[in-house]
Amino acid sequence: MDEHIPGILGGRQIFWCPGGDGYLPFCPQPTDPDDHYYCCMYFYLEVDKPSCCQYPINAGLVLDAISCISRIFSSLATLAACQNFCGLENAATIHYTEEIDLYLGAKAHTISRLAERWERAYITNYPIDLKEKGNTTTIVTRNSSFAIGHALGAMAKHLNWTRMALVHSDSFHTMANAISNTLIAEYDITIATIFPHHSDGGLNVMEHLARAVVFFGTFVDYTEFLLKAAETFTALSEFSIIFIDFYDVEPNRFYRLAANFALQHEKRAKLRILLRNTLLLTAPLNMMKIVDLLAAEYGVQKSIPFQETLLICDLLHAGLGLDEPKNRSYHGSLGHYYLSETGIVLPDYEIHWYDGTNQTLMATIFGVDPVGNMAMGIRDENSYWTSQVPPSLPVCGFDGGSCSNRLVYVAIACIGVVLAFPLTFAWYFNQ
Repeated sequence: MDEHIPGILGGRQIFWCPGGDGYLPFCPQPTDPDDHYYCCMYFYLEVDKPSCCQYPINAGLVLDAISCISRIFSSLATLAACQNFCGLENAATIHYTEEIDLYLGAKAHTISRLAERWERAYITNYPIDLKEKGNTTTIVTRNSSFAIGHALGAMAKHLNWTRMALVHSDSFHTMANAISNTLIAEYDITIATIFPHHSDGGLNVMEHLARAVVFFGTFVDYTEFLLKAAETFTALSEFSIIFIDFYDVEPNRFYRLAANFALQHEKRAKLRILLRNTLLLTAPLNMMKIVDLLAAEYGVQKSIPFQETLLICDLLHAGLGLDEPKNRSYHGSLGHYYLSETGIVLPDYEIHWYDGTNQTLMATIFGVDPVGNMAMGIRDENSYWTSQVPPSLPVCGFDGGSCSNRLVYVAIACIGVVLAFPLTFAWYFNQ
């Protein structure tokens, strides 16, 4: 990259990053290998994250597992993207000077439209606006708001939820808003958005609006939310919490950490109730195990860029290409994927639940041929779980008014009548 100025810092060769574009101050960082000297960005959770790359290409693509991509294609050409607005020029250069079959890139709406004009496939991990996305562009990422929004929509319809609260920390603001729009527009679900996740006022409002809570945040954010909820909510057993796992944490580990947290706190009884009603929406467990094995094989740290590289590589091996039709399934080494009509890949998700002792796989969510607005389907792995999850509306309503006192009086009268007969007989025989 032209503006990467060489320098020395602490006796180590570095390159100062261009200013004003959100990059890190210099590369490589102290924790990076010496050959990661390109300043770059990767897209994660709807936000561009600065990083240091080994190649002048987006860190979310072809970073650590570049040999994986190289095994599919006879050659791989890399050029800097979007530095001093040269991304378009570089794309045109390699189009006319190289026999390019596939473009891999990041945040580049113009490249997406050019790839369609050139009749070349373009794969990205950035959720390009559908109005600006070319027809030959495929968006591949586990954590797109499109996929998670439709997964939550399928889950809500399966559980007959009509109201949901989306609680999020500051880092997840953009994604939470996008998913909220999907659930409202396409699934007709009433949504209350609560921010920040530990807001007293927000939780007080939520208690009178919804019982199904979708939580976006880190594990630390989640524990902060549990503490505040334990202090605020009066009917803890009526709430369902869906924790969205963006970090591919192993379910047993997640629930073990949460249980240990509850045990160490004075509100442990209330925290246990909330934990037992927490559902974990995460990547398939088998996929996590394979990613761990591949990370060990490549000798790299498990990271979001590495995982997204493997997803793209897996889809290419499974047959994804320019001429492949939309609305079809792909079965790769990491699992099942569905390429939707929009050109966005829908990965599988799993729903796990904790009964206070053990965690159990309850259901699998997967992409399907669209029926109405349902872009994803759901398959029960345990038939009883839907009856264990609290409804999105409390039985007696948010103010308790749906349960008439008259019914209470009738129940008391019936109990009195039932008890009167044996008591009468006992008195009679005693006389």
